[in-house]
Amino acid sequence: MEFLTKAENIKMINNIAMIIILLLCIVSMCKWLYDCKFSQNTIKRERNINSKIYFIVFAAAFVVGVGTRIYTFGQAPGGLFFDEAMAAIDGKAIADYGTDHYGMRFPVYFEAWKNGHQSIMMGYIMAPIIKLFGFSKLTIRLPLLLTSIAGAVFLVLLAKDMFGMKAAAITALIVAMNPWHFMQSRWALDCYMFPHFFIISLYFLNKGMKNKKWLYVSMVFFGLTMYCYGISIYIVPTFLVAFAIYALIKKYINIKELLISIAVYLFIAWPNILCIMVNFFKWDTISTPLFTIPRFYETQRQTDLLFFTAEPLKQLWANAKELFNLVVLQKSDFSTHSIQGFSTMYYFSIPLAVVGLIYLFIQKNKLARGVILVSLISCAAGCLVTLPGTWRIAILLYPLMILTALGIKFIIDKIRFSEWAVLASYAMIFIMFVSVYFTLQHGQLICTGISSVIFVPLLSMSRPLMLTSIILHQQPDCRILRRRARRILYFSMI
Repeated sequence: MEFLTKAENIKMINNIAMIIILLLCIVSMCKWLYDCKFSQNTIKRERNINSKIYFIVFAAAFVVGVGTRIYTFGQAPGGLFFDEAMAAIDGKAIADYGTDHYGMRFPVYFEAWKNGHQSIMMGYIMAPIIKLFGFSKLTIRLPLLLTSIAGAVFLVLLAKDMFGMKAAAITALIVAMNPWHFMQSRWALDCYMFPHFFIISLYFLNKGMKNKKWLYVSMVFFGLTMYCYGISIYIVPTFLVAFAIYALIKKYINIKELLISIAVYLFIAWPNILCIMVNFFKWDTISTPLFTIPRFYETQRQTDLLFFTAEPLKQLWANAKELFNLVVLQKSDFSTHSIQGFSTMYYFSIPLAVVGLIYLFIQKNKLARGVILVSLISCAAGCLVTLPGTWRIAILLYPLMILTALGIKFIIDKIRFSEWAVLASYAMIFIMFVSVYFTLQHGQLICTGISSVIFVPLLSMSRPLMLTSIILHQQPDCRILRRRARRILYFSMI
């Protein structure tokens, strides 16, 4: 009964907020059209705002954003998701031995479950934290919290560089109260490293169009994104090629700068690219003194790709519909990534993003327009290569937050005192979201019958959960044992 009541309240608050936002969008657009017809100046200069107000806004965003994310951090959500557990196992193995849990020295891609692999960035960031502060749920999840905060900071800086202080302040509040950003910061999922590294790269890329030293810094970060999540292999190159063409046409860069950028990017990314080639052409594992490029003999990942499906056009249409459902209709999928009734951005954010898109075309910063549009279009195209999920379309959410902020800025500039209505809508739904989140019942790990020596089949999906629980509670020494030509993970208790 309590659940039904809460669900009804969520629906009611969403409906109220949507009505308020839609009315503001319609009125502001009507006023803009009126100005277009009867006034020569359709975009009026921003009114000066006291610096103290900006300070208050940024301070409020920081307190709300960081405060809610560290509250019961490491405890909620309860238990461990199996992707978290697998990253934790490899992170601890890297910290203790410089190998993954199969004994492979510094791999450029984790073998994980053998038939389902995992990107290395999460595990490699996790390793020094585990080394310094021990192995716990807190240290397992700390890397994503830190990168999430970094991603939010660079998003705000990007909005400031592109559209000014007001847009930055609005962006800060939006990302602080964003449900997706809140939820993902409390997990240790490798997929969510990707959007944070991408937005940092985008920030330096935007700066690099005016100061070329930052262009090369951006290529370093774009190279690092290749190690964050598997889908980066076709999203990042797609974006870089598209933006390179745009930048050359607009004369933001020349051929020499482009070639240097390619060289810097490839210098960082080539081990990951070579790993793809090794597995595509079925070469043997390549071992170097610094790292290992593994050959995966069992995989299920390629079945996710559009190119390997029996009916690619049918699958493309299915992927497009799912992308539309997740991004435009804001439908929720897995409870680990979004909560029904709130989704990734709140339902009423989409009309604001549409208004923001219109604002993007009428404002004078052509570079900002190009950066955001190319990132949205190329990343959306990349997301269509595989069946979208919240964890895969997250790369689109940061640019959409900027568009949402621009939509709010547009409304505020057109309608006096409208900022209070927008703020009330976001605050009301965010309070409800946090209330729901912290009252959800998350399952806890239960492991029974643990002996002093444990052999666990590698292909078991429950294996990482059990192993991590063993490590957390009994601190075993991790070793690899070969038996009957099959690798089995071995734990001897200390």
